Amino acid sequence: MYPLFLWIQHITPGAHQHAVLSLADYAVYPQAHFWFLYAMVWISLAIVPLELGGFLSEPRRLFVCLLLFAALWLWSFESQKLALANAEHLMPFFLFGIGVQRFRDPQASSGLTKLGIVVAMLVFMAAYQLERGGVFQATVTSHRALSLALAFSAMAFAFAFRFKWAPLAWLGAYSYGIYLLHVYGTAGARIAMQRLG
Repeated sequence: MYPLFLWIQHITPGAHQHAVLSLADYAVYPQAHFWFLYAMVWISLAIVPLELGGFLSEPRRLFVCLLLFAALWLWSFESQKLALANAEHLMPFFLFGIGVQRFRDPQASSGLTKLGIVVAMLVFMAAYQLERGGVFQATVTSHRALSLALAFSAMAFAFAFRFKWAPLAWLGAYSYGIYLLHVYGTAGARIAMQRLG
């Protein structure tokens, strides 16, 4: 899939072009959206020993792991090699999702809890938009911390107000394939629309 994508991108007029790299560079520096595949490998390699070691078996231990990986991302250096930085960025969200899914108590989702989640999400969203809009300046670390807070509150919102809808559940089964192949449709539509003016 990855080599086929690179070849199609290279020969397609109007596609987002990039410098032609060596095969080794293509392997070390994942192109376009394929960084996600690399990141998922790293996350899987990290999750397995955490599971086997019992670090994800109770809320307190999982919370410590979540804090450690969040701190690692907040203060680490960026590296595009093998999508390590991307895996480092996604790991806290995977741990948060695991924790909420495993340890949330449906009976504890009171109206007051839900209200708190909504308020927190709106506050973090407003702060994020103000920072992005230049109302105040944030360091890289504080911007990342705000991003984490907004994302965690949004994930908590999604779990708190979770509902089931059969069409979405059906589509969800194909979401990974859609992610890997969506660029052909979006890029094709963009190129066609540009040709049409």
